Amino acid sequence: MSGWKKKAHRGDEHIPIAHVEPARCTLWQFHDRFGDDLSNGSCKELITSIRRHGQRHPALGRRLATASGTVELIYGGRRLFAAAQLGIKLLVDVRELDDREAIVEMEIENRLRTDISPYERGMNYRRWLNAGLFASQSELAKELGVSEARVSRL
Repeated sequence: MSGWKKKAHRGDEHIPIAHVEPARCTLWQFHDRFGDDLSNGSCKELITSIRRHGQRHPALGRRLATASGTVELIYGGRRLFAAAQLGIKLLVDVRELDDREAIVEMEIENRLRTDISPYERGMNYRRWLNAGLFASQSELAKELGVSEARVSRL
């Protein structure tokens, strides 16, 4: 992947930022958007903003162990869609994360988003539990910093 550069420090750790061709990105199997909300209509404002101001916030991804240099996006599906529509590279914060760490990062990024419905959140919680990423609803709630009642309700 070309375009690697270093981001600001987080302690002694340097976090690489990459400019990645959208075709080299894939959405993580546990990403929290169901795909039907990725359209010109739903992403119109984001596309306009990126066209006008550039991409201000990177997506979060991790490198897949493939020769093609594919990056699996943890979050940033709308940014990926916009970059593909604009024909530009996507700015990605590439980290080494396991699935549980990725879920926590994605949940923090998207917790206050109103465009992710309670139904979608509940379905995501169910997928994560069914995949064995968390042993129980209680463990999921604790890891995400939300109440057990919220996880149960959703």
